[in-house]
Amino acid sequence: MAQNIEIKCRVPNVSEMEKRVRELTRTDCEILYQEDVFYRADRGKLKLRIFPDGTGDLISYSRDITAGPKLSDYFIYKADDAQKLRQVLDRSFQIIGVVRKERKLYKKGRTRIHLDRVENLGDFLELEVVLQDGEDLRTGEEEAFALMKALQLPGENLCDKAYIDLILEKEDRFQVA
Repeated sequence: MAQNIEIKCRVPNVSEMEKRVRELTRTDCEILYQEDVFYRADRGKLKLRIFPDGTGDLISYSRDITAGPKLSDYFIYKADDAQKLRQVLDRSFQIIGVVRKERKLYKKGRTRIHLDRVENLGDFLELEVVLQDGEDLRTGEEEAFALMKALQLPGENLCDKAYIDLILEKEDRFQVA
């Protein structure tokens, strides 16, 4: 089982945040287009991440619901044919929603820094401090807090939920109105 410490934050000014990320990482980004199909799961979350080249990742994960740094446990299965895998999953599991995003991936040491433009949600920054097997969680949390400070992430913009949960909440508000 892989683990990371994750932080998610809404970004009101993405160009300013991207400038800070570039200054911090001193690297170029990799641009990724991702479609995440979420399925009803008894524990945690289950999603099929589909890439434009037809490959995908089946990801099972769970994490705490808190606005600050949180532990995420995850398993990833790499799929050569994501659409065929989706057909199999669609036959057995209920789809609860789909998240589409453009992700700019930067790296700082072992931390993945994502600038995400999420369809129907807006702009976000995610930090994922990848932990080694058996590593003390506090080490990863301290690293995450240091990066938050370096990037000047405003505490009031921290998110406690996954993109799919934010989308489902937004859809529920529109259905009630």
